[in-house]
Amino acid sequence: MTPWWHHGKPENLVTDNGVFRSIEFTDTCANLGIGLLRTFAGAPGMRGMIERLFRTAIMSLFSRLSGRVFSNVLERGDHPSEERACLTTEQLGYAIVRWVVDIYHNTPHEGLGGLTPLQQWSRDMEDGNYPLHALPTRATTRIAFGVPIIRQLSKTGITVGGIRYHDEVLAHRHLSYGDHDVEVRWDHTDIGRIAVCVENRWIEARSVHRNGLLGQALDGLSAAEWDASVRALRASDPKRKAFDESVVHAAIKDIQAMNHRQQLEYQVINQDWSKERVLAREEVMMSFEVRPDTPRTHQTADNYGRTIQPRAPMENVGSEAAALPKPDRGPKFDGKAKG
Repeated sequence: MTPWWHHGKPENLVTDNGVFRSIEFTDTCANLGIGLLRTFAGAPGMRGMIERLFRTAIMSLFSRLSGRVFSNVLERGDHPSEERACLTTEQLGYAIVRWVVDIYHNTPHEGLGGLTPLQQWSRDMEDGNYPLHALPTRATTRIAFGVPIIRQLSKTGITVGGIRYHDEVLAHRHLSYGDHDVEVRWDHTDIGRIAVCVENRWIEARSVHRNGLLGQALDGLSAAEWDASVRALRASDPKRKAFDESVVHAAIKDIQAMNHRQQLEYQVINQDWSKERVLAREEVMMSFEVRPDTPRTHQTADNYGRTIQPRAPMENVGSEAAALPKPDRGPKFDGKAKG
């Protein structure tokens, strides 16, 4: 597979006037610092280059995939497209990426004087004609792509998905305004931190467990792994409401190992964490509590020796985690090329 040596942020995006006029798309571009240009409606000639690319993709790639529907009903005839549709959305995305990177970028183009797009790109980079903009930071991508939700800021911080977050800035704001709602951006790929809008600027708030074992595990932890860990712990002891940090940390490590094996098997795992799904999962998380680890020994009242405080055993966490259902692989691709 041809590697992408050069990575950077687009300076401008040029789109038509369809779904790209949505507030979500416009706000995302603004948060990433990407300029947005739109062509005139009803003038397809202004989009000649991208329309030509669509045609190339249809002829070179989509014509080879099962479930294609052709360009019109006459051309399709009695071809059983629905019966032959077998690709998931992830598999289609994988095919498109491989086609772009390995085929399209390495095919000579007449408009480039016989050079391939990759050769032209490398030549422009060497000449310094198009300096790359740096990739956005994790904090920037959290603001741009995170799930937008409203949460109440209380004296204990902000709670999302059963995890509590706090920050010195938030503490000072609560002293001035008391309990009130704030805008939050939540990233399912890293639930150890959230972005909070305070006086028209975004700050980063970390989990209150940052200094313990759980804090180390939460940094970079995905929502899917956290969700699976909570379900595994509850399955191991349905009556327990609060779990020690060390127990939760061990469960997370087991889940991460299992998830790594899944990723190796499936290559890509679909993670659709919409606002509705976040709210639905929070109803389940409301009764789940993580408490600091309690000391195993205590000083006796007479100061002669120490007493041992036993903990309730946590059994079958790993086996329950392994028995969790595999993630939904998404809808099947029906052969229709969008765009």
